[in-house]
Order: sequence, then C-alpha cells, then structure tokens
Amino acid sequence: MPQEPAVLVDHVSHAFGHQQVLQGVSLRIEQGEIVGLIGPNGAGKSTLLRSMVGIIRPDQGSVRVCGTDAVRDSLAARRHIGYAPSETALYHQMTSEQLLAFAIAFHPHADHALGLSLLDTLGVPRTKRLGKLSHGMKRKIVLAQAIASGGPVIVLDEPTEGIQPNIVLDI
Repeated sequence: MPQEPAVLVDHVSHAFGHQQVLQGVSLRIEQGEIVGLIGPNGAGKSTLLRSMVGIIRPDQGSVRVCGTDAVRDSLAARRHIGYAPSETALYHQMTSEQLLAFAIAFHPHADHALGLSLLDTLGVPRTKRLGKLSHGMKRKIVLAQAIASGGPVIVLDEPTEGIQPNIVLDI
C-alpha cells in the first residue's frame, strides 16, 4: 500500500483582490523529502506555505498534509506541522520558555525537552520576556518551537532571516 505524501498541493490558486498570487500550483512532497522554495519577493512563496498550514484558504484547489485536508480541517492538518512563520508577532509578556510550551502544546508528538535544548543551543535566554529580545532571538524561538513540535512536516518561512550566519551553521 503506497504511503500518503507528506504534502499534496493540487491546482491551488489564490488572489488578494485583483492581484493573482498563485495560479494552478501543484506540488507533491514525499515523507522524508526536503524542499526549498526559491523566487523573487511577491512570487507567492509565503502564500503557498500559508495555504499548506491552513492559514490562507485557497480560492481554488486542495491541500492535504499527511492525508488530512488542510482546507476543510486546518486544525487537524496543523497537528502534523511544525510551522515557523516569517513574521515574529509573539506574546511579548511571555518568556521564551513559556512561548515554547504554549506553541507546542497541541502537537501530539511535541518534544518539550528538545525545544529547551534548542533554545540553549541557540543562546536564547529562557526566562527573559519576548518583548525585551531582539528580532534575531525571536526568530530563533520560532524556529525552535517549529522543530520541537515533533510534526512530520516542518514548514519554515524565511527561517534564517535575522539570524547571524555563524548560528545558522550550528542549527
């Protein structure tokens, strides 16, 4: 019996008003594959990723994550995904340790100890409030929570933006 693909995007289209961003995009990612999206700003990379994680509903087409329809049941699909968005709009009163626990709480295979270890490896202070941290530190927290979610699919949107190059090599 063939295994479900990790991600199946089938003829997805999406427009913001009159601006067509995605048109008939299809993509199949098998379990264990690593895929990178490369293109100019405004090409639709983030829109496609947001469609995959159920944040944006495509105007047409379908998205399945580990066999779950991400359009009809985005919450169930998100349980399969560790997601690091390009924006770092976080709860500024929380500490990095609190945000990690909050962000991975609904993931059935989350590894809190791994998340804490990643925070330490990346040099993120565990008890400092997020509002006091630099943009780069916030990016590291988002990256750590995506990996620690334990999901079979990890979606990283601009994962190294704002992080020093020598740290990127350590990850």
